[in-house]
Amino acid sequence: TWYHLVVTRKAGTRSRIYLNGTLVASDANTTNHTLPAGANGLATIGAIKYSFTGSGGVLSDYCYLGSCFYGKIDALTTWSKELTSVEVTELYNSGTGQEYPFTISNALIPSFNDAVGTNHGTRPSTTLSSGVLGPVFTTGKIGQAFQFDGINDYVSLPNTSGQFNFEGDFTISTWFRSSNLSASRYFMNNFQDNGTTWGYGWSFYYSGSLGFVFHLLNGAV
Repeated sequence: TWYHLVVTRKAGTRSRIYLNGTLVASDANTTNHTLPAGANGLATIGAIKYSFTGSGGVLSDYCYLGSCFYGKIDALTTWSKELTSVEVTELYNSGTGQEYPFTISNALIPSFNDAVGTNHGTRPSTTLSSGVLGPVFTTGKIGQAFQFDGINDYVSLPNTSGQFNFEGDFTISTWFRSSNLSASRYFMNNFQDNGTTWGYGWSFYYSGSLGFVFHLLNGAV
């Protein structure tokens, strides 16, 4: 089954999570995430890279405790604004969905430019057992999707100018399909470690015990 998932953030005011066009979680957290001065996080789809010194020594792993996503991710889109509930409903489109450039007649969401342009994400240099770099393309909800194996697949996004730091208002929207959400499986994040704790930035994932989680990090767990 495909699900449509959206997280919105109004900086200093609130965060909201929508599932299939319906608001399922919200909070009034006024504390914003932070990044060290002059630093940009490691923006990633399908995984999060932890790299810090803990009780077990130095930890550096994209799939710590099985956190790499297992399944399909499609039509992942970001905005530097908090989408309204009406706009989220438009994205869900009665379960049909839509993706950039949102050309259906009643589209309410402006999308004049692709902010990333030609700075495409990159896959890891590791290979699957078949010798094919992962993730791979597969049939998606709308056109093609990424298929993640839950072992070592992820997409690194360009963030040299901080375009994924999202320190103001922002929205993330995606369609996903997974048969294994027992662990903490990451959809997307922008994370900067500080060497000793969980670091800085934000992360969006599914926790087997907590459900959908949008986590703001400012140097503490």
